[in-house]
Amino acid sequence: MTSIQEMPNELILMVVGEVSLPTFAALRQTCRRFYQVTIWTFGRRYFHTRNIMLHEQSVQNLVSIADHSVLASCVRKVGFTPMVVTRDWLGFDEECKARQSYEKKEMTFQNMQDIPQRLPSTFFMLALEKAFERLPNCNTISVTNNQRPWGRGKLSFFQNRDIRNYYEIHESEAQAFIRYLIGYLFSLSVKYGIENVEIFADKVCHKPLVRGHCNCKSVGIYDVCMAQPAAVSKLKSLKMTVNAWPRAWPNDAFAQLLSCFPQLSSLTLDFDEGTGENLYFSKFKIPRLKELTLSCKLCHPSELVDIIKRHEETLERVALYDAQLENLPEWLLVMDVFCQMSGIHVYIGWHMKTPFIYRKGLLSQLYRELYEISELKDDNDKRKVRGLLHQINDLVNHG
Repeated sequence: MTSIQEMPNELILMVVGEVSLPTFAALRQTCRRFYQVTIWTFGRRYFHTRNIMLHEQSVQNLVSIADHSVLASCVRKVGFTPMVVTRDWLGFDEECKARQSYEKKEMTFQNMQDIPQRLPSTFFMLALEKAFERLPNCNTISVTNNQRPWGRGKLSFFQNRDIRNYYEIHESEAQAFIRYLIGYLFSLSVKYGIENVEIFADKVCHKPLVRGHCNCKSVGIYDVCMAQPAAVSKLKSLKMTVNAWPRAWPNDAFAQLLSCFPQLSSLTLDFDEGTGENLYFSKFKIPRLKELTLSCKLCHPSELVDIIKRHEETLERVALYDAQLENLPEWLLVMDVFCQMSGIHVYIGWHMKTPFIYRKGLLSQLYRELYEISELKDDNDKRKVRGLLHQINDLVNHG
């Protein structure tokens, strides 16, 4: 170990920047000086994101990190996995009890206001809040699809057998759990000034595929609206993967949810693949919106025009994914709006119809040229895309 002892700090830090995390962790156990020099770098790589579940051992891990003099400041993001222990349910049946007490069979946005919206004050929930008080740089909280939350590996076989993802349990209990978990995230953002909330923004969960598909679920937009915080939040970024099943888009409820976030400047809305209906956006207006990211596979272009024009004074960047050219005249209107907004950065992720674009002919050539342009950084790029859309539209309609 003499060579490591004699290495300057700068060289040690350069070395650890090139090795894998397991190798890095092993090296830290070989030498006290190496351990001391690299503790901050190790913390930033290994403790940047902590995914936990609402279980005593998992929460205790976060508490231990929060108590550490160095590692506490390394945590930037805490993710909550939507897992429940079916044996004791952790008290998350409170909404069902409240529903019975208030004789409310149907939970709507209006009658939900009179029903207590809180998580049970079990001892580890109190410990969790104390941990957040000691995580000074944690600025993002999320509901995550991650299947290996910290601490789960330490559970016994029988304890793991009792754990289920929320959607694998009874429907009413599952709805109660996810609604309150999201509400808890919003309450944390209010209490600790956390600026970023993500709800199933990580669509990849690394679970084995079932018949070629991931069976993880997103959350209903209606349930997100029901989790509206009781006070105004300092939230600046909200990312969600949602569905609108079995209800239509909750116009008033969604607008009222967003009204709780007056400082919101970035909104990402993605839609679950299982959402098989058109999603009609509400007439929401976000006063400080700068970045808007939408999956527009299930949206009509005219809806996009309406949303963009409502925010044209503040928008700096728009990203549209899964854009399908099934309604060319409407997409021309979208591009006309973008061309009128000088300075806005636009990204369009085209949904390519692969068999068609590899045919011969002028039309296929125009499609290929269009699909190669995703980043519209300036007015020239926007005009070029608009011109291609016009040519494609003319060929489709007039041959």
